[in-house]
Amino acid sequence: MRMQRCNRALNRVWVMTLFMAMSVAGFAQNQSYEDGLEEDGVEVKGDSGVVEIHEVERGFYVGLEYGANYMLSTDISGSGSTFAGEPLGQRLKFNIGYDIANNIGLDFFVLGMINQGDVSAALAQSNQLTGDVFQLIPGLSLKFSFITKKHTFVYARGAAGLNFWMPGEMVRSNALSQGENSSMGIYVEGALGVEYYTKLRHVSVGVEAGLGLGLQPGAMQAFLTFPVKYTF
Repeated sequence: MRMQRCNRALNRVWVMTLFMAMSVAGFAQNQSYEDGLEEDGVEVKGDSGVVEIHEVERGFYVGLEYGANYMLSTDISGSGSTFAGEPLGQRLKFNIGYDIANNIGLDFFVLGMINQGDVSAALAQSNQLTGDVFQLIPGLSLKFSFITKKHTFVYARGAAGLNFWMPGEMVRSNALSQGENSSMGIYVEGALGVEYYTKLRHVSVGVEAGLGLGLQPGAMQAFLTFPVKYTF
């Protein structure tokens, strides 16, 4: 049963990856900007060659992301526990932010990640987390686009927030035996992604991959996600 759920989740991820790759490849324009060259919707300012792109909206935005997370380590540090469920899970994120510059964005986000597992009393008695495990993470994220084209932005993103593990009672009960007393920790992550602004200007889609690390309690996780954003 676990293997079937894992295979179904992997199939969904691969289908979404193929769809996004075809969308970006079909819409992205194969052109670059030479020094001092101005094109429709693009203005090069000053001797520094800073490019200001008018074909996309910048300012306040809201976004939604869906994708997969994978626990690279099932040892939940700070809890004295090992997660006995599926390392492959799902993640969903909502964010609201502001473009403070043409290539820099700052946002507040709420991230949820779930990994499924079967309940086992025997495993629970040996300090293993059984059943479904959920992480709820509010935090702040900073995104820097280091390649900016007419509609396509390639970026690096860093984020940090508070990580609430659920069910908290199970995490706390295992942590108490190790001298800890909380199911809340710190979460940090870094990612690389591609964002494409559609012909609608206000709407962008993309793909992003990265690593996340939870601290006391926490675990290292890899993720692949597909963001959609609307800029006002």
